[in-house]
Amino acid sequence: MYVSLKKSACLMVCIAFSVLLFSFSPANAVTQWQKLDTAQYIEKRIQCQMVIEDFLWFHQLWPENNTQPKPLRSDIISNQKIEAKVLNNLAQETALLQLHGIDLDETALHKELNRIIETSQLPARLTELFKQFDNDVQTISECFIRPKLVHQWLRQRHDIKQPFSQWWQSNQQIWHDKFSYQPIKTKHNQRINIPASNSTNSFNRLAPIGRTEHVAVWTGNEMIVWGGLDDTFSVVNTGGRYNPMTNTWQDTDTIQSPPPRREPMAVWTGTEMIVWGGFNTSIFENTGGRYNPNTDVWTATSLVNAPDGVVGHSMIWTGDEMIIWGGLNPNNSNEGGRYDPSTDTWSATSLFNAPTVRNSHTAVWTGSNMIVWGGSGSTPFLNDGGSYNPSTDSWTAISAVAAPTGRSFHSAVWTGRKMLIWGGAPIPTALTGGLYNPQNDSWETISNTNEPSARVNFTSVWTGTEFIVWGGFNGLTLNTGGKYNLMSDSWTPTNVNDAPPPRNDAIAVWTGAEMIVWGGFDVNARTNTGARYEPLSDTWIVDLIFKDGFDQ
Repeated sequence: MYVSLKKSACLMVCIAFSVLLFSFSPANAVTQWQKLDTAQYIEKRIQCQMVIEDFLWFHQLWPENNTQPKPLRSDIISNQKIEAKVLNNLAQETALLQLHGIDLDETALHKELNRIIETSQLPARLTELFKQFDNDVQTISECFIRPKLVHQWLRQRHDIKQPFSQWWQSNQQIWHDKFSYQPIKTKHNQRINIPASNSTNSFNRLAPIGRTEHVAVWTGNEMIVWGGLDDTFSVVNTGGRYNPMTNTWQDTDTIQSPPPRREPMAVWTGTEMIVWGGFNTSIFENTGGRYNPNTDVWTATSLVNAPDGVVGHSMIWTGDEMIIWGGLNPNNSNEGGRYDPSTDTWSATSLFNAPTVRNSHTAVWTGSNMIVWGGSGSTPFLNDGGSYNPSTDSWTAISAVAAPTGRSFHSAVWTGRKMLIWGGAPIPTALTGGLYNPQNDSWETISNTNEPSARVNFTSVWTGTEFIVWGGFNGLTLNTGGKYNLMSDSWTPTNVNDAPPPRNDAIAVWTGAEMIVWGGFDVNARTNTGARYEPLSDTWIVDLIFKDGFDQ
């Protein structure tokens, strides 16, 4: 069933804003902002930004297995950093005016406000944010809309010969302390009207270039994608942050980002995305980086005692450590490493009783152990594995009795009590799936009735109740998929009528309500398009399609 953007994403927020947009008289708010001098304006912007940062931190995902409680926002991003963030944006606004003659006016601000209202993919959250500003249109425009437009428009007009972040770091001092506030000339009693049709296709949301073999994490507010292989077969170290609340992209900083690579792995810690490993043309990378979306800053991971560089490895987050294991490199060892981001230190995992050498396997975290299974090693397709306990630094082999057939390039998720595996190579013998119970070291089969066709390079997510697979390759590039319900042991095909075009090697994240799919190879090229899938309604919304051009 197809649900238009207007109906699926806009309905609630349009209703919520109907009173605001058609009965709000901005005379008092306009007067308030027009009376400010430059110093007062800057102070008000800083206060507003603190409200926004507190709101975003409240919604930022704190993994359930983290060993420490979620800290205060001020422990992660200080008030001083927020002040610096505002001053940096004001310097960008000055640069936009002096370099390009662009001074954001009321029309531009309200046009973007209306676009966000119409196309927001998290309308309830957007409504919640706007309530923080008492639904004051002028304050929302100045504090929430203006900073985004300034950054987007300045970056859009930047010479692409040098990455924007590098250029700005070298030149930003030219415009610092040069900002002068000029109140917008606004007609009193003006109303903001939501257009009858959305402007989705005319707005350049600065999506990253199309790619495959990249990584993605969900932060609770944004999907962050990074790395991979572009359509010129070049490895990249660029990335982007997709915010469904505003339906916009923002680039990740490239200063101090890890070297370009394909097939890295990534985890989300609650405050940072950590990427590590992968392949860079001729180098098996043992470098990595920690990306903080709150500050847009990369920090390199230590090389001291780091494992050898690998590709096709596994990587999990335990709540306080990142554990990597296995993978392919010239040495083909079965070593692993534990990385503690709080101390930026590595320690090796035990080799005693460790599984045999392998790559393209899977790993899940149970809350106490990392379970590794499958992959390719001395034989092409393995169906054995091991359970690693970091508290004792010890391995225990897991049973292969009644285990699924050996495979690689499959998917595995932890359901809360069992490890679910499905798909992979070889096709079609790796079609079936299985459930592993670590409590009694046993396997059980899962239903194959209505299950998707065999495939590799597909996306998968665990929703808490269902395992969703989509896309991939089995000789043909696919846009089919299925939902496996653990309680009923049953498969239901995903809707294909409004699904995105076929693609393989895309990535997917679960937001808590939707699966977001992005990137991959869509038969003709590596794409920078995406879509959202709502499993409850079995509905696709293909809205992450990006066109070039300036929306001014």
